Amino acid sequence: MDAPLPFRATPRWRPTLVLAVLSPFLAEYLTGSTPIALLLNPFAFLISAAFLAGLYGAGVLLVRELTVRWHRGWESVLLLGSAYGILEEGVAVHTFFATGGATVGVFATYGHFLGTNWVWAVGLAGFHGIYSIALPILLVSLWYPEWRDRPLLEGRRLPVAGLIFCATNLLLSLFYPYAPSALGFVGCFLVAGALGLLAWKLPRDLLLAAAGSWVPSRPTLLLFGAAYLPAWLFVGGVGAAAHWPVPVTITLVLLLAEVPVLLGFRYVGRLDDPERALFFAGGAVLTLVGWAVLLELIGYALGSVAVALVAILLLRHVRNRLRATARASGPPPGVLAGPTSLAGS
Repeated sequence: MDAPLPFRATPRWRPTLVLAVLSPFLAEYLTGSTPIALLLNPFAFLISAAFLAGLYGAGVLLVRELTVRWHRGWESVLLLGSAYGILEEGVAVHTFFATGGATVGVFATYGHFLGTNWVWAVGLAGFHGIYSIALPILLVSLWYPEWRDRPLLEGRRLPVAGLIFCATNLLLSLFYPYAPSALGFVGCFLVAGALGLLAWKLPRDLLLAAAGSWVPSRPTLLLFGAAYLPAWLFVGGVGAAAHWPVPVTITLVLLLAEVPVLLGFRYVGRLDDPERALFFAGGAVLTLVGWAVLLELIGYALGSVAVALVAILLLRHVRNRLRATARASGPPPGVLAGPTSLAGS
């Protein structure tokens, strides 16, 4: 049975709502995938927001709740997040199989084999695992530490979230072009299912650094957090331009993009200083901030600078919350071992 919550704890609905909103904010609005200028058409914005809530909001809540109930850490969050990315991009919006369009760009031809864009698929599954799922969960665990290892969805709310996620995937799959073959659909479900099974079975401290091990400095954690997006785009772009063998490009993406993030989550789990962990999260967010500013400068997504400003204010607010919590009660040890505390495991 859960221990009593701290006196005057934040109501459960607040971290639930923040988590559901934060996921599409980071992955869609801050990247320009869904332009904030859509606000100029309120009806279209509301329809889009409803689909994003059903996809991202329900998805990130499902991953967070499963890892809390399974008593798992960041390795399981990242695996389930990648499974989420496969279901979204493969089953719902079909970008894994697109043969053209601005969304996938050069990756519609480079790395396209057996009907699948492999460089794009590997990179985007990792992107969703980090930015759509793990990063929002990390930020909410910093924002609301009293809810870190407690379920947010009680009773029937968890299966309802699952139904909403499945229904949203199904509806979106009916409207997007480049529908995959039956084999492509089956492959997406099989790989996503395998990742989910692995997330359930893995030891909960597999990714966790040993107690007393070296702790990276704040600038190092910032760089770990910032590595993924530029490394993936740079390696993929150079690989396509230079016509590198696709397995070479994918291997370099895994080494230069995925490994720094894994190292970041490995050490974040043992930190007694939540502000240091915020540097890791901040590195990931600030990469997207820079991307949003670039999109505004080239005229691709008007209003992106305003979204970037909101992201910066968000980081500042979380930092202030951390400092206020530390002044009130001191930082909780092992606070960031995952959605559930692994301190002393």
